[in-house]
Amino acid sequence: MYPRSQASTASRQCNAPPPGHIVVAEKWQGHELLNSLGSGVSVIVEPSLGPVDFYPSAGMAVVYLSEADLLDGDKCAARFSRLQKMGLNGVVVAERTDLSATYFDQLQQQAVLNCNLSIIPVSGGSDAARILIAMVRKSTSHGKVNPLEDTVNEKVSWDDAMLKGLCTVPGLGRVKARAVFDRFRNYTALCKASEQDLVPVVGKKLAGAVYKFLHS
Repeated sequence: MYPRSQASTASRQCNAPPPGHIVVAEKWQGHELLNSLGSGVSVIVEPSLGPVDFYPSAGMAVVYLSEADLLDGDKCAARFSRLQKMGLNGVVVAERTDLSATYFDQLQQQAVLNCNLSIIPVSGGSDAARILIAMVRKSTSHGKVNPLEDTVNEKVSWDDAMLKGLCTVPGLGRVKARAVFDRFRNYTALCKASEQDLVPVVGKKLAGAVYKFLHS
């Protein structure tokens, strides 16, 4: 069991955890994901975080959706709306399985297009823990986290991480995501690309969606 946050003022500011720490909603006590997080970073447990499950860095709010959560689209949409109103950099970490993959088009519509949130697909709790730990460590060393860039750590290849992120853009798909990757090769070059630079690769409509995803 991880203790609730104690006297530290910094700890009480849920959306601004101290360096090297992650704030976690109390509902995750006893979960394998929380145990995995505790092996890599310091954990602060808070009794109520509203729609948020994790704060890995200042201003970065993460909602975790299990396979079961994705089956209830209305409940997911309500959480996304609440998160958007908080004015934070919102990220949705969602389990992508054979069953939940059916619901990813709806998830992309609700999270990316309607609420300007980023989506990071994961295979399960252990995969999610590695990504959250990477977010904490990157924020400690760089001060700012980009959810697409920070899916990368020592156990996840850059190619896979970048493609995973791009594949969450509604309508893009893996083939066109690969075309974008082959054209720009690295995250810095991709972020510097204008919407017009993306048009020859994916077309005008998708170029706007990719640009919006990268810069929202």
